[in-house]
Amino acid sequence: VGLDFDETQPSFVQALAEQARRRKQRGELIHQRLLKAGLPNVFERALELAGSAESLGRPHFARALLEVEACKTEQQAFDRWLGNGKIGDVKLMWPELAEVVGWINEAGGVAVLAHPLRYKMTFSKLRQLIELFDQAGGAGVEVVGQQAAPDKMKHLTRIVASHQLAASGGSDFHDPNWHWAPLGRVDALPENLDPIWSRFKRTSISI
Repeated sequence: VGLDFDETQPSFVQALAEQARRRKQRGELIHQRLLKAGLPNVFERALELAGSAESLGRPHFARALLEVEACKTEQQAFDRWLGNGKIGDVKLMWPELAEVVGWINEAGGVAVLAHPLRYKMTFSKLRQLIELFDQAGGAGVEVVGQQAAPDKMKHLTRIVASHQLAASGGSDFHDPNWHWAPLGRVDALPENLDPIWSRFKRTSISI
């Protein structure tokens, strides 16, 4: 996650444009695979739901398939066609961690490692990930808002503190039907960690 950055910085704009191009290609490939599986053509509707080809993702296809009654729920669309390992599971070629952190830093922003407890890593590998993120110039780690067990949150907090990184949080809101992740509900940040906004350079925030 990039925060407090200059969205007009040339290298940042170029990086986003390249990612948008890749995402568009991915959406078109998902569309072709679903057609070959005998599903209705929902590409245009998925585009409408996404707002643009550059934002098109699997959730938009799931909603479009639900609208034409090709499935009973969006989750069923993922279970049958769009989930991991299914025909519509087209991986997006993401850039390396250090490269993305570099883009954010060059744009004057602060980089945050999002929901690390969701990556299904051992704590040893998680520690290595946070160390690499820190070495790349990362500023903070999302430590709340992951619906994780308290003991895991405490362990994550200790790792973040050992690297003197700031703390971030989020509701992980994606859909109004997700009652477990309502918009704007975020737990308090750990008191022993600096809040991520304390690292902002471009924006002045007082809370």
